[in-house]
Amino acid sequence: MKGNPQNPADWHKIAALDLRRATKALAENDFSACCLWLQQAAEKALKGWLIGSTGRSLKPMTWNA
Repeated sequence: MKGNPQNPADWHKIAALDLRRATKALAENDFSACCLWLQQAAEKALKGWLIGSTGRSLKPMTWNA
């Protein structure tokens, strides 16, 4: 991630970029790419909101086999 991962505004900028990518994919009828970018935009926007609301960073989630 470019920027400061503790800065909510940086997360929101990246979410906006992903949303633009989703819009472009939709215009090109690439629905699976559109869904991917929408999901990414939602996660990043939510992460920015959570960091801004709590003032804490979030631990990365991992899958344990």
